Amino acid sequence: MNFMPHGYCIAWEPTILWPWVVGNLLIAMAYLALPVMIYKIARRRSDLKPSVGNVFWLGAMFILLCGVGHVINTINFWQGWYQIESIWALGTGLISMTTTGVLWFRLDTILNLPSRAELDHNYKMIKEHLEEYERLKALYQEDSYQALHNKILTQLESWKNPQESLSE
Repeated sequence: MNFMPHGYCIAWEPTILWPWVVGNLLIAMAYLALPVMIYKIARRRSDLKPSVGNVFWLGAMFILLCGVGHVINTINFWQGWYQIESIWALGTGLISMTTTGVLWFRLDTILNLPSRAELDHNYKMIKEHLEEYERLKALYQEDSYQALHNKILTQLESWKNPQESLSE
């Protein structure tokens, strides 16, 4: 079934056609680039997987489908691909709602992830505690060696004067 392209609806008016086409293509390029960046983030930050789950992938799919929609809208100025656009709209709607649902159930977990400032503070505190531990450990060892040294000296002194140790 052939449908009339959008271009006829606007009488091919260039002041309407070209801003719309250029705008749609710019939006599509951004929407098609964003999933690549999300993929890189998800691959590099695999530590977030237990907290975020599939939100990265669903979000990337949602954004990708939005970009495809802008490409289809642009093509529809010259070709009447409304059946393809309707299938796209249904698919995008399903992915959008799935993403929203998954994100809703993960929201508390995501919001409770520690911030960079919290992690830096915790790291600093742990480092300070470890430094204090090492300092106290060294003092303890020094005291232990000193006590052992004194005990040995006392024993040696008692061996020098066996009469003294016998009288005690």
